[in-house]
Amino acid sequence: MGDAWCCPPFSEPKEFRAVLDALSNVDEKSFAFRYPVNTSGAPAWPDPLRFDLFRACEHLDRLLGALDNAAAAAAGERDARMDAAVETATLEREAWGLE
Repeated sequence: MGDAWCCPPFSEPKEFRAVLDALSNVDEKSFAFRYPVNTSGAPAWPDPLRFDLFRACEHLDRLLGALDNAAAAAAGERDARMDAAVETATLEREAWGLE
């Protein structure tokens, strides 16, 4: 896939990383997302929790689009490599008179 950045709508990797870091800053190991209290019985979220679900969804939608694009690019690269390998094997068999 090379060094080209292929994940619109992020114009460069640091924008993509900023969204990941923001998610990590909310709850690095995702314990608070799963459990309402921590192991000592204290609330897992700060009081009062302020969370803008609509803004979070906007970022997550962008992230999903970027991940979809990256997955499609990876699948395309995989398919191209597999096609090349099949073509190479076919040519080698033909060259050895095996087909």
